Amino acid sequence: MLFDGTVVDGLTNAIPVWLAVALLIISFLGSVYVVIPGLLWASLFGDRRRTMTWSGIVIGGYGIFVTLKPLFSVPRPATNPPFGPDLLPAGLSILYDLGLGFTSSSFPSGHAIAATVFWGLVAVDSTRGSRRQRVAVCVAIIVLVALSRVALGVHYPGDVLAGIVLGGLYLAGTLAIRARVSRPVPVLLGLGSVLALGGVFTGRPDDALILCGAAVAAGLVARYYPVSRKHSPGALSS
Repeated sequence: MLFDGTVVDGLTNAIPVWLAVALLIISFLGSVYVVIPGLLWASLFGDRRRTMTWSGIVIGGYGIFVTLKPLFSVPRPATNPPFGPDLLPAGLSILYDLGLGFTSSSFPSGHAIAATVFWGLVAVDSTRGSRRQRVAVCVAIIVLVALSRVALGVHYPGDVLAGIVLGGLYLAGTLAIRARVSRPVPVLLGLGSVLALGGVFTGRPDDALILCGAAVAAGLVARYYPVSRKHSPGALSS
């Protein structure tokens, strides 16, 4: 069932077109096109004592699936998306390619990993609302992103389930490291780089080097734009 193409076909054929379009938009909550701007916003305007560690954690999350996808080489479901690009207005047709035009292998789901890591950080480090409210909202986002990837025909249920589990375990581990080391930013950037470098050896060297370059850039920002002792929490705070 977890890797059964008929399950994907059934879900894809069951949803109305309007819902499929909505799920395409929702799926971007787990994409680099939302995660990276969100990461930059948090790093610049949030409580930088915490959000400066996000870069290393997020880079490592991407490094996990960049390294693992070539190892498993699971083909994506042989399922047509529930609608074609011609359904979208001309100005929005690019969303179709960005959300569905993937040729990489299917397992594990990168969207599920990225959504779990990023929105998990939001739930832990934001101070807006109560902890219970933040967790509820972030869990809902992660579930909807995972569901959208299956409903749009680009992942098996097992792909997104594995992505959530891997992302959750990884996030828990990095948060534990952050709480126990005296200099979490370089430690987590180093860990993220190591995880990303695995892609050099498994078959995605370009992605691996981009992630490592991002880690170097984040390290330079942390080095030359350090957290001020007088800094107060910003946009992520109530």
